[in-house]
Amino acid sequence: MATQTLQQHSHNEKAAPLGRQIIAQARVELLLTLRRGESVLITLIVPVLLLIFITSLNMAGALRAEVTLAAANGLYLLFLLLGGGILPLSHLPPTLAAIAQILPPAALTQALQATMSNNAPFPLNSLVVLVIWTVAILLVAIKTFKWE
Repeated sequence: MATQTLQQHSHNEKAAPLGRQIIAQARVELLLTLRRGESVLITLIVPVLLLIFITSLNMAGALRAEVTLAAANGLYLLFLLLGGGILPLSHLPPTLAAIAQILPPAALTQALQATMSNNAPFPLNSLVVLVIWTVAILLVAIKTFKWE
């Protein structure tokens, strides 16, 4: 019965507009943040910037499905390594660590670590890096996107 209901709805429904998705994500983040007593500013800004950044990549329409999947998995693994998710950036070679500092994954990791730490300073540098990358990728997506 539940499977039948799910199948009926999945054929007729479309994804919500991007603006509505962003507002819904921000609302959920705000509710969770207020319940846990975290810094509202940091825990709202970082996920919204990340959401805009990821949706602006727009690889899905430009490449074949297999290529998109391979590229997304490769980027995920690379960003996991360079973002400090597996190893701290101090364990990377100095040149690679310096490059990683200006990439979005490291900035996101540092901002989230500051959010979860007591008395941590406001991660302004991380947020600036995220904003710059978000704007840059959004501008690239605007320039390169074409309706078929």
